[in-house]
Amino acid sequence: MAASLVRKALDGFVLQDCAPSNDLKARGLNDPEALEVPYREDVLPVYRATERFVRAYVGLYYPDAASVQADRDLKAWVAEVGSPIGGALVGIRPVESVDDLV
Repeated sequence: MAASLVRKALDGFVLQDCAPSNDLKARGLNDPEALEVPYREDVLPVYRATERFVRAYVGLYYPDAASVQADRDLKAWVAEVGSPIGGALVGIRPVESVDDLV
């Protein structure tokens, strides 16, 4: 029973859509002029700071798209996360660039 509930929830889960900017946009809450949303005002500065840190850190190991595309272990991990016998996450997109990693 619990496993089927988890599976049902994961079937509609797309990791990349969980970024606050994407989530707010999907819910129509991304326009600061139209609506006051305290969550948006709190989360976006933290998200942007975290994104800058992650981009700088990832940049130490992957200076360009070619280095991302050449990493076989990264490709294998992404494939396993999306595999039905691995992580079984639906909607995992290929990682081809530094932006995809961030």
